Amino acid sequence: MDCQLTFKKTFGLRTLNLNESCLLAELRSATFQVKSGDKLFHVSAGFMGETEREKLAIMPFIFNSYERRSEFIDPIPTLNFTTQLDLEIPASAYASWRTPSVVDTIVEPFIDSAFAAYENFAEAYRDTKYLTERGTERWHEQHGVMLRLPAWNDFTTYLFYVLDAPEAVTFVGCFSTGQMWSFLSNDVALHQRIQETLNKGVPLSRLLVVNAWEALFAGDLRSCVISAATALELIVSELVRDDLKRRKFYSSTQIKEFFKKTNNSCLAAMVLNLFNLSDSPLKKQSADLFRIRNALVHRRHRKVLEKEAKCAVETTEAFLLLAEGSNVGLV
Repeated sequence: MDCQLTFKKTFGLRTLNLNESCLLAELRSATFQVKSGDKLFHVSAGFMGETEREKLAIMPFIFNSYERRSEFIDPIPTLNFTTQLDLEIPASAYASWRTPSVVDTIVEPFIDSAFAAYENFAEAYRDTKYLTERGTERWHEQHGVMLRLPAWNDFTTYLFYVLDAPEAVTFVGCFSTGQMWSFLSNDVALHQRIQETLNKGVPLSRLLVVNAWEALFAGDLRSCVISAATALELIVSELVRDDLKRRKFYSSTQIKEFFKKTNNSCLAAMVLNLFNLSDSPLKKQSADLFRIRNALVHRRHRKVLEKEAKCAVETTEAFLLLAEGSNVGLV
């Protein structure tokens, strides 16, 4: 069946920040073609909630029940990604077409392609804004409009879709799989640990590990790998430097020369040897992490897989725990 699928990316059900508002205003009358693998997406500004069917998909995300009435739901500005597909839609879906999200399983496999299109579009938009405004007083006063690079979790939060199928049937639905939040109220132990940390300070390596986890949770996989690799470099360098100093017969000059000649993967392997973990999977994982980071930094690669990012931060944390369990003071 020839179908038209439109992902409608919202940036908030109630309000937009300045960058996203400016972006949608600038695109209001334009349509762009973006290749994503074997698919062609048309990117444009639009709205979700202009029809009764679309309002049904929005209603579950409105907190106050009295505001879920159709007349109270205003159209939400969106960035639309539209593509043509040949789909097989079962009769059971047609029988329930009025129910929002009834074709989620059919639509979901195309989110990856839409996200890649979003990445490509965002990079082109950011680069165009930079080339247009760089060197201006406005830009240097940090007044330049800059669309944030997309993250997977951000993209799949309030990601609505409209699927126009044959027989004049329109399916609507939404995916929302972003971050979930939790907190502990009046946790005295937490308060005490915060004060202790304020008194001692946070080691840079641990700060970077937290940044890496934050980037992973947000879906910013590239930043996750770079932060994790930088933290790992600090950790293994500190552990090896401490070991060489304890051996006494290495001078400061010799230690500096040693680090100039030894790459990070070798340093990580040395650390594992110190902890009798030379056969640990961490040896390959750390080498892979530095390889991926170097490929990203030197522009041989632009993308990172989620499993690579997750392995990166878990590998670095494993080395961090080794360092914290030793007598080496992290800086």
